[in-house]
Amino acid sequence: MKLNIEKIFKRLREMDEAMQQIEKFKSVSREEFIENIEYRYIAYAGFIILTEAVIDICFHISAKKLKKVPTEYAECFEILEKNGLIDADVAHTLKTMARFRNLLVHGYGKVDFSKVYEYISNKMEIIKKFKETIKSIIENEEKKT
Repeated sequence: MKLNIEKIFKRLREMDEAMQQIEKFKSVSREEFIENIEYRYIAYAGFIILTEAVIDICFHISAKKLKKVPTEYAECFEILEKNGLIDADVAHTLKTMARFRNLLVHGYGKVDFSKVYEYISNKMEIIKKFKETIKSIIENEEKKT
């Protein structure tokens, strides 16, 4: 089956919007971020939206391009890595983000906003690397048609 390029670009746009919101807090200190409820919840929502878009793209590429359907979110990134589509560092970070997203969404405990801050402060370059890789995959697919 063919990749749905329009679907992937829609998710990439969602990622861009979420990253714009999240990156507002990169210049804020950890203490200020944790003390400000508005900052925390904007970043919380943005992190979930961003991570879900990344997961959706991963599942789509895994299913349509590789014909493999992961059984869990984190496994999806392993599949892309094993098939040479993403680097190991990207796969590792995205797996941990997917697992952390599950904790946030399902409310398995108190939200650790210091960890949210850690992701938004230190992992956005990995997200950008993932986006560039996805765009490259799309370009290669479009050349085939």
